[in-house]
Parts: sequence; structure tokens; C-alpha cells
Amino acid sequence: MPVDELCKKAWDIYLAEVSEEGVELFPDNDARELARRSFRLAEIFLQEELRARRPPSPPPAREYREYREPRNGGGGEGGQPEGQQGQSGGEEAAAAVPAGE
Repeated sequence: MPVDELCKKAWDIYLAEVSEEGVELFPDNDARELARRSFRLAEIFLQEELRARRPPSPPPAREYREYREPRNGGGGEGGQPEGQQGQSGGEEAAAAVPAGE
């Protein structure tokens, strides 16, 4: 932030306040406080002025993600959930029971 510009703006603020109130109504301590506030106001103004003049930033780039189909119901091979493979209850279950009983 340019110091010359800060000083000029602070002086303008200070003069405006003093001319509104009148010099004779300002004791030294109040004049010092007004000078400090004038510099702070000028500093804030210049910061906001820089922010307003800055070109807007471009929107963030979006990451492209390819859509993937879910895997066979989230389980194991053959479309059966894990833990149930080979336990279909069909031929294997019939082979385990002896014939004729």
C-alpha cells in the first residue's frame, strides 16, 4: 500500500473532521486520537479499494470423474454375495443326503 496515498487520505479525513468541529474544540489528546483514527480509516479504505479493483478469480476447475457401474451386487463371483458361494441349496445339498432315507 503506497504510504503517500495513505497519508493524503488520512490528512483529508483529519481536515474534514477538524473543519466540522472547529480547531478550538480539539484538545491535544483528542487531536492525536483523531489522527490515529484518520490513518486507520484511510488504511481500510485503500485495502478495500485494492480488493475492488482486483479482477475476479475464475471459478475452480471441476474434476471429471468417469461413472462406474456397481460390481455384481457388491459381492463375490457369479453375482452371489460373499459367504454364500457354493451354497445354493441345489445339487450339492441333494448329494450330501444319502438316497433312500
